[in-house]
Amino acid sequence: MYRGALRILAVSSIVVGMAACDGDDDAATSATEVGETTDTSAATDDADTTIPSSATTGSDTTAPTGPQEFETVTASTSWSPVLEGVTASPAPPAAACDTTSPAGPGELELPEFMLEPLGPEPPYSRWFAAFAPTTHSVTVIGQYGDGERAAAGSLDVCTDTWSPVNSVLRHPDTDATGVISAMVYDVDSDAMVAYTSEGVFVHDTELDEWLHHPVPRSDSGLAEPPTLSAAYHPASGMVIVAQFDQLLAHDVDTDEWMPITSRPFVYGASEFLGVEATMDRFVFEVAGTGDDDETTWLADPVSNEAMVVQTPEHTHVNTVWPNEAFGPADDTIFVTRRATGEVCGFDAETLAWNRCVTSSTDAAGLRAIVGDPVNDRLIAISTTTIETWPLP
Repeated sequence: MYRGALRILAVSSIVVGMAACDGDDDAATSATEVGETTDTSAATDDADTTIPSSATTGSDTTAPTGPQEFETVTASTSWSPVLEGVTASPAPPAAACDTTSPAGPGELELPEFMLEPLGPEPPYSRWFAAFAPTTHSVTVIGQYGDGERAAAGSLDVCTDTWSPVNSVLRHPDTDATGVISAMVYDVDSDAMVAYTSEGVFVHDTELDEWLHHPVPRSDSGLAEPPTLSAAYHPASGMVIVAQFDQLLAHDVDTDEWMPITSRPFVYGASEFLGVEATMDRFVFEVAGTGDDDETTWLADPVSNEAMVVQTPEHTHVNTVWPNEAFGPADDTIFVTRRATGEVCGFDAETLAWNRCVTSSTDAAGLRAIVGDPVNDRLIAISTTTIETWPLP
């Protein structure tokens, strides 16, 4: 991890500007440029800045088209730019596939060694998955209810074959089972990391063991706070971790935790979904007062200036822990729409959740979503089915 000087500053909560986008202008304007901070006068001058109209997708739901309103705000008075000057280490090289053993269609089924531990009727098994390019494999963990029944395996995406992985995640002092809330592959440390109710567990590939790391206690002196969600931030090499009342950056190599904000990102129901890598923005879903006025917030990791986009077509927010499944693919975020079961990704060009595929399963909130860049596909894993789609 290469790290410059860290400094903590408070920023004021002010509305910076609002612009209405004209979909008839030059569609080549990038989302990164659109999302850059401007003052009020600049926002007025750039009122014709283009956000391209949404592209047609394979989804049965029509994505919104035409002009979209957005505003740029500073969303939290306690935001600290601790990631300023922090740069990720060079990524380890990705493993090459054996081209003589290509993945075949129809081979993605959970093996018996993963189904048996969960029992004959596991309706409430939750799944977590993350892709590791250094082994071209997806680590998958399923937990039943309170986590006492668990199964884990590794899917080699070159051959679509499975191998067992240790599924024991227990606190070394209390022997309590860690109930998983997020699993992340940390590129910077080349390690699979599970965030649980009993702290952080890092997988040692050679030993096939999950090594426990404690989470810093909160100022209130309560036990280790649970993680709601977590995502790898490619620019800094940190894992961004969301808890009930704070957002933190976790350096897995050093076990250093740096608070980004000690207060909710915005007041009201909100959820940290992950990182949009092409724009280098943290992505939050913020619920409105009704079913049709939710917004997506794209926050700059350092300045906290957030581009707020009206996204009434994306109604999935669930602030009751544990959260619904989502995962990264193709440098963006894919989530399950609770109402329809569709899997949709955020499109940085159109600033909309319109990279959608239609799902045939009703296990929308209990499955894991993971990207497979080797085969350019999405994978959704649950107890009853594994679905794959070409990356939309």
